Amino acid sequence: MKTIEHVELNDDFCQKVWNIVYRSLQAPFFHLAAKTKVFDHLIQPKSPQELAGEMHFNPGSVKPFLDMLLSMGLVVKRGDKYVNHPGATRFLTSGGTLSHLPSYEGMMGMMYDILDNLEDILLNGPAGYLDQKQEQQHLDDQEIWSKAARSMVGGGLHQAQLLLPYLQAMPEWGSFNNMMDLGGGPGSYCMVFVSSHPTMQGVVFDQKAVVNEADQIVAEFGLQDRITTWAGDYINDPELGSGYDFVWTSSTLNFAKGRLVPLFEKIHKALKPGGVFASHHPSICGDGTEYWQMVAGFAPYDMIGTDMNFYDNEVADAMLAAGFQSVQSKDINAIHGIQRLDLARKAKA
Repeated sequence: MKTIEHVELNDDFCQKVWNIVYRSLQAPFFHLAAKTKVFDHLIQPKSPQELAGEMHFNPGSVKPFLDMLLSMGLVVKRGDKYVNHPGATRFLTSGGTLSHLPSYEGMMGMMYDILDNLEDILLNGPAGYLDQKQEQQHLDDQEIWSKAARSMVGGGLHQAQLLLPYLQAMPEWGSFNNMMDLGGGPGSYCMVFVSSHPTMQGVVFDQKAVVNEADQIVAEFGLQDRITTWAGDYINDPELGSGYDFVWTSSTLNFAKGRLVPLFEKIHKALKPGGVFASHHPSICGDGTEYWQMVAGFAPYDMIGTDMNFYDNEVADAMLAAGFQSVQSKDINAIHGIQRLDLARKAKA
């Protein structure tokens, strides 16, 4: 005969599980809202019927869809009408300078593609999935990188401003004359740093298709007199120039996994005596469960055998091995959760 098993009143394990289930239901709604650019249509208040007519949605489906966005804090309700939360208008509409929408769309598209094949990958490994993707596109497809650069502008401008105070706190900051944004994509970080400094000039270093896009973006912000670009391959090129006061990288060193020390030696050589090399990157700490955002963000790529993780002091240790005199590390809570900022200093003489 079965007995009723005693439950501890303070045991919240199952509540955590159900929270995971319910939270997971939010992602497809947000993904669809981003994909269909719903937030572009909710800058002004609209009833579900008005939105349905404007976007050719099924009228009966719009209200529960909007109520889900409401429960997520992305829209607010005024009477019987729905309108963007101010943050949604600023960061989730397609025309905003700080729009994260293209970045969300790109990231979610890649991750959902893996998640759609997750069961097969778990059962049979990633080989079949990777063969299928290789037929569809190649990492050396320049159009992919060009589009990716354009998609990262708003998020980069936002995150760079969050990180700027940590750089301005460096005693060397005021004396910098020139910097390189290595693997700088659209140049968002370089634009924020240069425009926040009275005299510093900048160079954005990336692949040819990317810097072609960066040239246009920099000009759109009127910074073409202070920022130039350099097309190259920072992993395989023998040198990265010379005479820089400051070299910056953000979330690009993953492509140099296993080859950090040779790359950092080239960066060390490119810096003036007393120069600073800064790297901002995701980092898995301890057993890899401390910062759940990093675990969740990298798990789909881990499933297909793409190791993009840095662990604990992996980057800082490589900086020291490459000849830097000292490294100062700090975990910073930014847009994507807690990430690592490593500041490596070259000896003054």
